[in-house]
Amino acid sequence: MGCAAGHALRNAGSDSDYAETALHAYLDRLDMWRSMSTKIKLHVVTNEARFRARGHLLYLTGERYEVGFVKPYDRLLGNFYITPDQVIYWDLTISPRTFNVEEPPDLKELIPVGLSNWNIRDLLPFPVGGRSGGLRVDSIWNHDGRVFVSAFCDSAQHILTLSGRGGYIESERIQRPGHDVMLKQYGKYHNYHGWPIPHKTICMDSTATIRLTWTLSDMELDAIEFTYDPYQPSHAEPSP
Repeated sequence: MGCAAGHALRNAGSDSDYAETALHAYLDRLDMWRSMSTKIKLHVVTNEARFRARGHLLYLTGERYEVGFVKPYDRLLGNFYITPDQVIYWDLTISPRTFNVEEPPDLKELIPVGLSNWNIRDLLPFPVGGRSGGLRVDSIWNHDGRVFVSAFCDSAQHILTLSGRGGYIESERIQRPGHDVMLKQYGKYHNYHGWPIPHKTICMDSTATIRLTWTLSDMELDAIEFTYDPYQPSHAEPSP
């Protein structure tokens, strides 16, 4: 992906063109990613606990994810299978439990380490990861060389910050009714078959005292080749 100076964004088209093109690089995985696998390292810091865990993350076509951890944290963190319709959780002590979109699991009950009251879908280390429906853009604006996008997926509001260099999503703010606000920061992007994928994602509360950091490595992606130029407007509709 290009890293031209920020002023190039202003000369390439409107903010809406720029944002629409950038969103393709993060939302079109629904139709164009066949599978993805990666090793993960998780670093959790809360008022009650501080630990690191290792595991794996799998993506399957249709916005389906599996997250699992190695011993001994498989007992504490369990395993998750997340689809647009449901969340399935299991560990070594209980049989799989299934939760639908309308009744998400209580994160504090499943993982009693002092995390905020977040929806588990939002913890996935990808922009708008684990979404249960289409993303509806509400507004787009520019400030200090960055483009901001406000969009809704069902009742959740996502405010995305696009960098003025290369169109990467730098951060995301997620507000869901009945849940605490989650702030996410994305960094260390790598390019796979044209797809920009962050290898470091930090999920945090509004005070940054509760932090969950993902680090991805040894990634393998089976996907249709993607050509991404954030400085050329796109005329296609982003995938839901």
